[in-house]
Amino acid sequence: MTTRLLGPLANLTANTQQAGIFIGPSQTTFVKLVAARLSNRNVIEFRNEIGDVERERAELTLDDNGGLANIAALDLTISADPATRELRASYRKELISGGVESKSFSLGIEVPTANAASYFNSASQAGLTFSARGPTIFKPAFASTVLR
Repeated sequence: MTTRLLGPLANLTANTQQAGIFIGPSQTTFVKLVAARLSNRNVIEFRNEIGDVERERAELTLDDNGGLANIAALDLTISADPATRELRASYRKELISGGVESKSFSLGIEVPTANAASYFNSASQAGLTFSARGPTIFKPAFASTVLR
């Protein structure tokens, strides 16, 4: 699954604000990949929750190369391999100042065997997610989303 967020993302200013994609069997058991404001830092967060409990998490900074104000577009991708029960994340950043930056997370999230059937079937859920809470309203602009 891939989505494109249009920048600049300079209005992502309050902790807990985020926008991105998720995949999983329910609202309490999922994997998400989001651009987020966490602990006063701008990051890409890749997170696994099972039963509303965080199991695994990784983040990469968005504060380099001019920060959020220099992002023209941000592509977020979660890829899944049902045979290995693994979910992987990557992102691609197009900069207003020119250039492109692509990175993959070193963390691959392995879905527990007990949950695998609920992730890798036609009833599993996938979609867009965002939180706009904060003193400044965050209105993400999703340009496209592709589910394969």
